[in-house]
Amino acid sequence: STESSTDSSTPTSTTTTTPTTTTTTTTTTTTTTTTTTKKACFSMDETVTMVDGSSRFLRDIQPGDQIWTMSYDGTQVYLSEAMMIPHMEPNLTVLFYTVETMTGHRLSLSAQHYIRVQHFDYLPAEQLTVNHSLYVLLKDGTIQSTRIRIINQEWKTGVYNLITLDGSLLVNGIAASSYVNNGFGPHHLNHRIFTPIRLGYHLSKYFKFLQNAYSLNEHGKTWIVHTFLFYCNILVFIDQVFVPVLVIQLSCCSLTGATRFMIGKHEKSTALTFLRYFEETAK
Repeated sequence: STESSTDSSTPTSTTTTTPTTTTTTTTTTTTTTTTTTKKACFSMDETVTMVDGSSRFLRDIQPGDQIWTMSYDGTQVYLSEAMMIPHMEPNLTVLFYTVETMTGHRLSLSAQHYIRVQHFDYLPAEQLTVNHSLYVLLKDGTIQSTRIRIINQEWKTGVYNLITLDGSLLVNGIAASSYVNNGFGPHHLNHRIFTPIRLGYHLSKYFKFLQNAYSLNEHGKTWIVHTFLFYCNILVFIDQVFVPVLVIQLSCCSLTGATRFMIGKHEKSTALTFLRYFEETAK
């Protein structure tokens, strides 16, 4: 019989392997895109001309930036100040009207956004035809009116609105308004409505507590718009409760002429005008 033995002088090596577990964590970001045909102002890919002549995307403009706009008579350009960004939604898909002129200028804006038209003041984009002429900024810095060559409708993602102190701006070199048609008045009425907002903006340069009111919040909205909407609702309460009661009282006094006057004015009151505009802007 043969016996196997291990020489005690020979060292025995034992290797222990510890398995390593690697954990990989994957984070998935979901972006929700909304499609709408509502009033949405400009496409975020449009540009404005800065004080030094350079171009900058609308989405990169901040309150206080100096940008070029056109004088009302359409003869020259001058600087205006970006006052507020009331609306910015990068994931909102909107039907835009893309207008191209004979000079090659192109601009995408929503159906109800106002644009400056020769002989017609400001018109909503959906009312434009190839028979209209727009005001464009040429390379030599002069303004020229030029006919529209073509108008297309196209869906684009990302919307942006910029309001200047003058209520107008040059976007992609085309004269346009800062405002949209909300069904109660033209460009100039919109501009008058924003008079308290402009006053507050000027005051914000001297009072720090007002400065954040003109900056975008995490939802891409401007706080001052929502605050103003709150006060507009107070005005509407007065308009819809106090004024009708007063009208009834006047009716009881047989002041039929005054009653008809107040009823006629009631539907076009300033309070309702404020509410319609800011409810649309703050959506």
